[in-house]
Formats: sequence, structure tokens, C-alpha cells
Amino acid sequence: MRRILVTIALVTACKGKVTVHVKDKGQDHPPAPTWPAANADAANAAVPAAWKGKLSFTVVKDAKEKLQGVIPVGWAASKYVPDAYAPNDAAYGVATELHLHTNCDGSCVAKDWAPIVQRVTIDPFAKSGRKVLRDESTATSHLILVSVPEMMKRELVYTVWAIGSDRYWICDAEIGDELADALPAFEAACKATGGL
Repeated sequence: MRRILVTIALVTACKGKVTVHVKDKGQDHPPAPTWPAANADAANAAVPAAWKGKLSFTVVKDAKEKLQGVIPVGWAASKYVPDAYAPNDAAYGVATELHLHTNCDGSCVAKDWAPIVQRVTIDPFAKSGRKVLRDESTATSHLILVSVPEMMKRELVYTVWAIGSDRYWICDAEIGDELADALPAFEAACKATGGL
């Protein structure tokens, strides 16, 4: 007797976006999420007047990590810390650097990322004893900003993921006090982080 497998494709249209879900043998398999191209415009627009001409942002991509993000122009990748970018000018602050990386928390498969992000990435900052200045989340992102006065900096961590993604993406911006007024630009840069 010959077995027949039936595959059903469900197409959902919402706000001009089309998502295809394939059901095979009763299992729902959403396709790998697609991300818009990273864009540095919002970060550049948020650079304060005092830093115009000295601070601007550009897009970087890392195919191995399936990551795209936005970093300051001229900041060099660290030779010692993976995925870290730092200025070569003390005017930006000795504690200033930006990290772009991903986390699978084990195997790189689709998971419920919100509780994992909370436990692995957010809680270490929220429970560190540092003053939490902001702690904001959506269904697919989480941002925390803490003050680190003993190191004369603030640290902004932005995480983002998609339903069905096999990892989450992290932008960790350590902003020295010298760059404090440029924090909105770094937040905009971090919010451009995503998959590739």
C-alpha cells in the first residue's frame, strides 16, 4: 500500500509582508526569518552637534555569525576580544568600545528566546548591583542600560531575535563619560543589529 504525504502551505499577508508556513505531517515549520538590510542613517542622524565630523557610523557584516550591525567609522576590530570594536583616540573615552555578537545558548536551533535572553544576557546586568537606568523589552527585543560609575561609563546592551531564528543578536555598547551625550546615536546603532 502506497503512503501519500500531504504538504499544506499557509500564506499570511500582513502589512505588506508575506510569511509562508509549511505544514508537513502535522508539524509547523516556519521558514528562516529574513532581516532588512542594516542601515546607519538613524545612528548618524542622532550624533549630537558637538560630535559632528568626529563621530559617524557605518554598516558591518559577519557572514560566519550571520550578523549585520552598525559601528563607528574608523573603530578597529580588537586583536584580543572577539567581535569588539574600539576607538584609537582617548577623546572617545578609555572605557569606550562596542561589541557585536550572537548567542545560541547551546545548539543553534529555533527556541523561545525571551527567557533565555533574560537569564543569559540581561540578568547579569540587572542583578550586578549597578544602577539600572532603563530596562525595556518587546516580543522580540530587550534593551538594558546600566551606569558603571567606577569605570566612568554607561553600558547599553540591546538584544534582538525573530520568531523561528536559530540564535539571538547582541549589541553591547560601553560608552565612556566623554561620549555620554552621544548615547542616543549608539542606541540607534545597536537597534540596527540583526541577522544576515
